[in-house]
Amino acid sequence: MSYWKKRFEALEAASNKYGIETYRKIEPAFDSAFRQIESEITLWYERLAKNNGVTMQEARQWLNANELKEFQWDVQEYIKYGRENAINQQWIKELENASAKYHISRLEALKVRTQQAVEVAFGNELDEVDAMVKKIFTNDYYHSIYEMQKGFNIGWEIGQIDERKLEKIVSSPWATDGKHFSERIWNSRTQLVSELHNQLTRTCILGKPPDDAIKAISKKFNTSKNQAGRLVMTEQAYFHSVAQQEAFKELDVEEFEVVATLDNLTSEICQEMDGKHFPMKDYEPGVTAPPFHPWCRSVTVPYFDDEFSLGERAARDEDGETYYVPADMTYPEWKKAMVDGDAEGLIVVSSDDTINMGALSGALNPNSVEASKHAVRYYESVRKMSTDCEAISKKTGYERSFVQDVKNHLFMTKHDLGNNTLEYFFPDYEIAQSWQRLMDSKMKIQPHDLILLEHEHAEFLYMKQGMTQAQAHQKAEKKYNYAKALKERK
Repeated sequence: MSYWKKRFEALEAASNKYGIETYRKIEPAFDSAFRQIESEITLWYERLAKNNGVTMQEARQWLNANELKEFQWDVQEYIKYGRENAINQQWIKELENASAKYHISRLEALKVRTQQAVEVAFGNELDEVDAMVKKIFTNDYYHSIYEMQKGFNIGWEIGQIDERKLEKIVSSPWATDGKHFSERIWNSRTQLVSELHNQLTRTCILGKPPDDAIKAISKKFNTSKNQAGRLVMTEQAYFHSVAQQEAFKELDVEEFEVVATLDNLTSEICQEMDGKHFPMKDYEPGVTAPPFHPWCRSVTVPYFDDEFSLGERAARDEDGETYYVPADMTYPEWKKAMVDGDAEGLIVVSSDDTINMGALSGALNPNSVEASKHAVRYYESVRKMSTDCEAISKKTGYERSFVQDVKNHLFMTKHDLGNNTLEYFFPDYEIAQSWQRLMDSKMKIQPHDLILLEHEHAEFLYMKQGMTQAQAHQKAEKKYNYAKALKERK
């Protein structure tokens, strides 16, 4: 898998994880709403039992066996019985059981409290989803640009996302039915409220057992939770995709590629789209870009040949500086410089020093001051690295000990270079670039990079035999001439 696929799949995975976390914040509100409604129904039956001096179990049995005769009365029977028992205190209890007015008022009270619980749950969902899509778009937009600029070792200030643009993106419906996520949430709320009210009506008016009602309502809440999960994860995938689209536009990426997560859960459409690439003008979520379906896990990555150049894009940006972005620059460091505008300490790349940025994106004129500064910084960073030798060994096939000897000789050991003092080799920009290519999985090794390894190892062995550095260098150069290979490369 290419460097870009790895980086952007990792970015999508982080975005997906945040979507799951958002759903986990929403889920308890639905559970709480159900528990509240369950409690209201239980309290109603408890009052019925207490009113008639029976246990809850007996009250349930009444309803199950339809033995509470007052539920079967019609209006005329209410009137007749009321006249005959006007002074009987038992009437108060029986009338409360049988009165349509009482049952209707209790039903309406249950409905109001049910709707309130549902409103809270769905209101919470809307707030969480709204916050999620804004955060995902913002984070993924910046992270996508960060990965690109770090990968090409060159960048420029992006600045803060315009809030009006963000609101426009978030508020725009994108699915084929033209509905915004807020509309979907409120439609789900309306449907659930209607279904719950119907269930409560059947329970209260027809004397349905409370356990049946609670089970039915629980099932409806589980359905709503599943719908909420599907909405959250689909909106997460969409706004992640749109963030990448905007980032690719910012960097003048001309084509994008679809990358599917291939496993036993991958849909047919994602399997079919995997590996296809399209011009950026055809970027359309749901059609040529993810999400292709609910719970979609596919992602887009930049697609370009070796001639693609961020340097050309940077050269057209006449309003600000262009900087060298080190391969080890962290996201917080990048954001501080490129988004917040504090680029202190970064090397400025002039238009004259920005050269071919295909295989060596962000490369500098080797004779420039900026290239010398970069070499010094890079040599210092190599001395702190602990995984470079292993990476080079795996990438080139050389024994790790062979690579370690080269690193020790070239970067770690001080030598007598002819002036009777011990010192490090003077940092060389081309050697720094070779070492980076040798260890970086995303870069293609060039022939002179391997010659560098052979030359330095031979020089190391000759010096172990007692030769001076100058003698060892001359002898190693006869067989492994790095300078000549570098010149032929150019």
